[in-house]
Amino acid sequence: MFNSHILTKYTLLLGQDKKSFIESFTASVDQKFISLMSLSSDGCIYEILIPIRPTDPEENQSLVRSLSLKAVVSGNAPNGVALSALDQDHVTVLGSPLAASKECLSVWNIKFQTLQTSKELPQGTSGQLWYYGENLFMLRGKSLAVIPYNCEVSSLVGALGKLKHSQDPGTHVVTHFVNRETPQGCGLGSQNSEQLRRILRR
Repeated sequence: MFNSHILTKYTLLLGQDKKSFIESFTASVDQKFISLMSLSSDGCIYEILIPIRPTDPEENQSLVRSLSLKAVVSGNAPNGVALSALDQDHVTVLGSPLAASKECLSVWNIKFQTLQTSKELPQGTSGQLWYYGENLFMLRGKSLAVIPYNCEVSSLVGALGKLKHSQDPGTHVVTHFVNRETPQGCGLGSQNSEQLRRILRR
């Protein structure tokens, strides 16, 4: 069982690229590990597994980060980048892709290394992103953008199908905006919510 009264120190081994630094991170927990995923300044996503039950809690532990996705964003986003885990196989990234100068919201399958969907955000964001209760949340000016998103079970056929759809010029993602200064706009209507889910599941 995890003992919160034991202090364990860790040293992160960066490998060859020691100049990059963490710009955003997200974490999840299972029965054996704390999975820490980080988006670094080199545009790559790394994963670090921290054991819940260290073999020797009193000793300094070494952690090695592994590359999950290579070069998914550049450093051109004026308000920084953000990363959020959707499930064990999917992450969402807010930032400027290497091939574009404007901010984009992208969903990646880290298991099969494929881009699931992407939406350009020409007006930009505040660089903040959350995922809770099958909804993505991000701030855009004085509005809170709410995007219902439910990850399907990860499979190679599904990942490749999403990749083909994301490359379709007609693909678009609809976002629902809630004005933070308008109390009556705090919820999503069931009809609008279901419509957005159908669009994102294509």
